[in-house]
Amino acid sequence: MQETTIILISITAIQLWVDWIDSFPIKPIKWLRMKLNFKPFNCSLCLSVWIGVGLSIVFLNPLYLALPLFNKLTEKIIY
Repeated sequence: MQETTIILISITAIQLWVDWIDSFPIKPIKWLRMKLNFKPFNCSLCLSVWIGVGLSIVFLNPLYLALPLFNKLTEKIIY
């Protein structure tokens, strides 16, 4: 159950950062997004791979390595 929650929160954060952060009216967030406009921070697949690797190392659970697959699946459903 904890894995599912962490994966869903990660997918939501990745989608917010890559796709919808430009429409936020908060200036520091826009400034940070402009400064980090290179891979892996502007590509949802790249970002999900590295977040999945990081979560796998932190929690010692290889299930998080499937995060890019779940992320792409949700992108296909949303778009």
